Amino acid sequence: YRRTEIPTLMDTFDYPEMSPNCMTRSLSTVSPQSLMLMNNQHIHALASAFAARVETLAQQRDDPTGGRIDCVYELALSRAPSELERQLGIKTLNALRASWKDKPKAPLATYCHTILNSAAFLYVD
Repeated sequence: YRRTEIPTLMDTFDYPEMSPNCMTRSLSTVSPQSLMLMNNQHIHALASAFAARVETLAQQRDDPTGGRIDCVYELALSRAPSELERQLGIKTLNALRASWKDKPKAPLATYCHTILNSAAFLYVD
């Protein structure tokens, strides 16, 4: 993008002034940001692509469901899940698979979408 053009995805977030230079940025979290991350088609497409990447890596490693959870955490958060996070992830994926038997890719994509919307992914401590 040119410095004078604002990427449309950044409209929802408090993007910095593009000229001349932005030395500081104001901080804000408003409801349109969360709603956009939950409902935007582009974000859903990114979550599906993320899930496809996790699935490919898990198949290469011949990992069970827990391996997929570990892979999601490693790629998204650069850390391993805690034992509780792993158990909840496995339980969630199994429940989603049972509910969506006709949509085999949807459970992992939904789980990835949830992680992409988590506070751990959105905020750096």
